[in-house]
Amino acid sequence: MHSPRLIFRHALISVAFVLLYVLLNRPEVILFSRIGFVAWYPAIGVVMALMLGVSPWYALLVCFVDPFANRVTYAQPIMSFSNTVDAAGVAFCYGAASYVLRGPLSIDLGLRRRRDVVRYVLVSGTAAVLATIIGVACLIADHSIAWVTTSRQRWDGFWVTPSA
Repeated sequence: MHSPRLIFRHALISVAFVLLYVLLNRPEVILFSRIGFVAWYPAIGVVMALMLGVSPWYALLVCFVDPFANRVTYAQPIMSFSNTVDAAGVAFCYGAASYVLRGPLSIDLGLRRRRDVVRYVLVSGTAAVLATIIGVACLIADHSIAWVTTSRQRWDGFWVTPSA
């Protein structure tokens, strides 16, 4: 069985992670380029650090904390693609990346060798691309962003309707 000390330590890490994730999910911290497109999202860095540094099993906690943070911060409905499929997709992508980096590739977490840095960048970059694809697909499914634009719209940094 697990010792009470180990259980307490994991509970403390989990509570700290939830509080930090909710704080880093605030709009004052995130850099939005426009709806559905985030230029800087530090909460994912905490997710990756937790799963890589402690255990990939914390991906299960990510499945719950992401919808919780979105509900608390943005009043998003719990039953949406972005809060169900996307949360599981993000957890799976980064959990798999941390599993690969901790297990088969066995990188040094201090990233003292170039080989480890390259492996980290490639694996975490792949996870980020896959998580982004899942996230954008969920935003399209939720109708938060459009799949295609109409001929009346053009891109100037924002979607605008041209004047007549």
